[in-house]
Amino acid sequence: MLYRIIRKTLVLLLIFALLAAGYLYLRNACLPDRLYVRSGEDFQYGQGLLTVRTGGQTLAEASAPVGDSRNAKLYLFDMIPLKTVRVTTVEETRLIPGGMNFGIKMFTAGVVVVGTADVYTKGGPVNPAAEAGIYAGDVILTIDGANVSGNEDIMAIVSSSAGRPLEIVYQRDGETRTTHLTPANAKDGTGFKAGMWVRDSSAGIGTVTYINESSGIVAGLGHGVTDVDTGIVLPVLSGELVQVTITGIEKGRVGTPGELKGVFDSTRPFAKLLTNTEAGVYAKRTDESFGLGQSLPAALRQEIETGPCKILCAVEGGEPAYYDAKIESVNLSDANPTKNMVIQITDERLIELTGGIVQGMSGSPIIQNGKIIGALTHVFVNEPTKGYGIFIENMMYNEQYALSRVQESGAA
Repeated sequence: MLYRIIRKTLVLLLIFALLAAGYLYLRNACLPDRLYVRSGEDFQYGQGLLTVRTGGQTLAEASAPVGDSRNAKLYLFDMIPLKTVRVTTVEETRLIPGGMNFGIKMFTAGVVVVGTADVYTKGGPVNPAAEAGIYAGDVILTIDGANVSGNEDIMAIVSSSAGRPLEIVYQRDGETRTTHLTPANAKDGTGFKAGMWVRDSSAGIGTVTYINESSGIVAGLGHGVTDVDTGIVLPVLSGELVQVTITGIEKGRVGTPGELKGVFDSTRPFAKLLTNTEAGVYAKRTDESFGLGQSLPAALRQEIETGPCKILCAVEGGEPAYYDAKIESVNLSDANPTKNMVIQITDERLIELTGGIVQGMSGSPIIQNGKIIGALTHVFVNEPTKGYGIFIENMMYNEQYALSRVQESGAA
C-alpha cells in the first residue's frame, strides 16, 4: 500500500516537473519580450491560444494611441498568465519589396583583429598583442590617439615606435577598452611588429529586402555582415551598395551551400551604407530611380501563419520574380532575432535553378497574404530547400536603431 502511494506521488511530482519545465520553456524560449499592435486592434495568436491584456482590458478595449508603449500581460487561453511584455502601438507601414541583387563594399570603423602571432626576436618568440590582452574579434580604434583604418596605418605607427609602449583603444563586445602594447623587434631585420593580423574591409553579394520611401532607407540581407574568421558583426566606417550582374549559380547540395556568383558594377552605386546590424545592412538611397514599385503593408509577427508564401528574388534574367514556398514554423521569441521562421522552398523551377536557398539570396523578401512578412536569412546546410527567415518587424526595428545611431554620430 505504501509502495503504491509513493509511486503515485512520484508520478505526480514527475508530471508537475514536466509541466513546470514546459511552462518555463514556453515563457522564456518561445514567447516575445515585445509586441507591436495597431491602434484599435487586439492581439491574438494561434486562434486564441495567446492573448494580451493591459489593466484587465484587451488591447482593442484599451485603444492606445500610436506611439504608446506600456507593459501588458501575455496569457495562455486568456486565463493563465505567462509573462509581462512591452506592447507598442504603431501605425501601418508600407514598404516597397526588393528582391534585387546588390554588391556590398564595406570598410570597417577601425580594424578587426582576426588573429595574433608570435614575433621572433633575438631573445626568442614573443606575442605583443596577446601580452597586451588583445584577441581575435577585438576592433582596434586608435593607437596613441591616431585613428587606424587599415593594416598600413598600424604598420606605420608600430614600425616608427622604436619599441616604446603604445596606447591601444579597442572595442570588445561593444565595450571600449584601453591597453598598452609594446612592439617587438623582429630578428630578421624587418623592424618592430605588433603580432596581430587585422582586416579592414569586406565585400559580398546579397538581396534587397525593402525600400522605405518615407525614410529613403534600403534594407537588405536580414543578417549582419560578419568577419569570416571571428564571426563578429563588422562595424561600418563607410561603404556603398552597387548594382551587380549575376554570372552564374552554384547549386546548393546536401552538406554544401550553393551561392550566386556575380560581377560588381562600381560605376552604378545606388545607396550609401549607413550601418551593419545583426538584422541586416541599412543604406541611404542615392539613386532615386532605384527600387521604384508598388508598396505592400508590413506584417506584424502575430499575422504570420504557417502555410504557403512567396519568395521574391532575382536568380534568372536579373529581374526579381516570385517563387512558391511555405512557412513550416513560426517562433515568436526574441531570443534569436534572425531565425524567427523556418521556410521551405517548394517551387520546382527555383529548386532546379539553385537547389533551394543559396548564399546571395539572403534578404529575399517573403510575402504572405499580400504583406511583407520577413526575409530569408540562412540555409540549412543539410537541407538546401529549407532555411530561416527574419520577421520584417525586426528589420524595421533595427532600421530605426540604425537611423538614430547615424543621427547621434552626425553622419550624413
